[in-house]
Amino acid sequence: CDGHLYLDKTVLVVGGGDSAVDAAILLARYAKKVYLVHRRTKFSGKNQAAIDVAETTNNIEMITPFVVKQWELDSEQQLVGARIENSEDSKEQRDLSIDGAFVMIGATPNTDWLKETLELDNEGLVKLDGATQASVPGIFAVGEVSDNVYKQAITASAAGAQAAIDAERWLRETRGVHKHINVAPTTIAPINERAVKEHKKQPENEDHGSDSCDLTAETCIRHIVKKYPVVVFSKSWCPYCRKALEALSVAGVPKPH
Repeated sequence: CDGHLYLDKTVLVVGGGDSAVDAAILLARYAKKVYLVHRRTKFSGKNQAAIDVAETTNNIEMITPFVVKQWELDSEQQLVGARIENSEDSKEQRDLSIDGAFVMIGATPNTDWLKETLELDNEGLVKLDGATQASVPGIFAVGEVSDNVYKQAITASAAGAQAAIDAERWLRETRGVHKHINVAPTTIAPINERAVKEHKKQPENEDHGSDSCDLTAETCIRHIVKKYPVVVFSKSWCPYCRKALEALSVAGVPKPH
């Protein structure tokens, strides 16, 4: 995502897996120089074709077996260099002048709390049956708790939409079709700049204990969320919001606040 920010600059990629090699190849399209540093002699990536491409790319220098010992910052706390050390001979060190760094040494998915509930693979990722269905019916997983290939925000967002559709279908097939909820139309008034300024002048200890309090105030939101177990912020014209209300109805919450 950030590769274009390093056009004609020098960057460092740390890691030896597929993600690190792919990152180095992508950055080589923009940067004038890419250092790929790995702590072992051989790269651990499974994609040998990608490793071969990195080895033959003129502006990629693969440095093994080295580790980063120190990051160098300038007076403005901007990264300007890195000191690397041979992992087999600490006497051998190099100082690299760089404009940016990408640490691609892997990540552990935050799924330990699911071990007793869902089936996980050796890396701790949620095993899927199909696109988003986990090992327990009615539980759907998306993003980096189940994706070991793309690991991008945009792919996680798309998978989230898939999971929403799968969840709605599962609820419909297992609990039947419930009555459609008619939501009263809402009139959205234009922003009153003067009112906003006046609101900012109000003291913070103002009482927001009623349900009709000002939802632009933090104390009001805290009051509503604390009082009601389910709070829905939606627009009457939003089709996905209506689907969410229908799903809540199926789940036994016919009238959320």
